[in-house]
Amino acid sequence: MARTPTDKALLKRAQAGDRRAFDLLIQPYYGKIFGHCLRSCRDASMAEDCTQETFLKAWKGLSRFRGDSSLLHWLRVIASNVISTAYRKMPNWIHTDDMELFLEAENQYPEVEMDLDNAMKKLPKGARKVFWLYSVLGFGHREIAKHLGTAEGTSKAQLFRARKLLAGMFS
Repeated sequence: MARTPTDKALLKRAQAGDRRAFDLLIQPYYGKIFGHCLRSCRDASMAEDCTQETFLKAWKGLSRFRGDSSLLHWLRVIASNVISTAYRKMPNWIHTDDMELFLEAENQYPEVEMDLDNAMKKLPKGARKVFWLYSVLGFGHREIAKHLGTAEGTSKAQLFRARKLLAGMFS
């Protein structure tokens, strides 16, 4: 729904292809959408990119906006989809080699290094990635879930599994 009669007129003009009307219509929402993106991405550059992509998609899809919900809600849905897509397209950059380099640099005890290295290699791939992201890199479950394209609960379950398996290997 448009907020005022002026917004309704701007919406009609924008849906007819008037770019200036669209700019005026969305201007009050820019900060809110950027804030939404920033809270989700936790990276200003990525949030800016997602915000721009959101408004580009809104412009291209404006003819499909029926006004059943508020314009802000519609924009937030678009932004959430843009953010999800951005995270899915991110390269899956967690590799065993990276873990080995970390373990070599951080561990001064070769026998523990070897044991931990071997134990990490024995973990299932998903559990290993989540364990690495959470325990070594300090990511939260929400960030891990977005990065790996899974549910937050899956991240928690994988971490629990990794810890349990590692504890079993060292007991």
